[in-house]
Parts: sequence; C-alpha cells; structure tokens
Amino acid sequence: MVKCQQKVYGCDKEHEELVTHRYTGGDNIRDHFLKMSNMASKLKPMDLELRPVFLVHLIFASLSKDFFLK
Repeated sequence: MVKCQQKVYGCDKEHEELVTHRYTGGDNIRDHFLKMSNMASKLKPMDLELRPVFLVHLIFASLSKDFFLK
C-alpha cells in the first residue's frame, strides 16, 4: 500500500512539474525542450506515457508570448 502511494505521489509531482514548468529565457531553448522531454519520459514507467502531440503542446504552452514576437 505504501509503495503504491509513493508511486502515485511521484507521478503527481512529475505531472505537476511538467505542466507548470515555464521557459524563463535563461537557458538555451534546446535545453528547455530536452528538460520537458525528460520530465515526460519519467512518466512512462508509471504507465502514463504522453503522446508526442500533447508533449509538443505543453512545450509551446510553456513559452512566454514574448518568445513568439521575436
């Protein structure tokens, strides 16, 4: 039971981090994409694999509007 709860808590934490992660402009944009992809891959062992289309959506949603004005 405890192991199951830890797995669910870990999943919630990874999912929340993936959804709320924002690009601040400090890193290279490639590093930001790789960081988000890595977060998504951590969900795969928990049977919560994201479709690539949804991952791309999350990545674009994490960019500020200023990024698209350049």
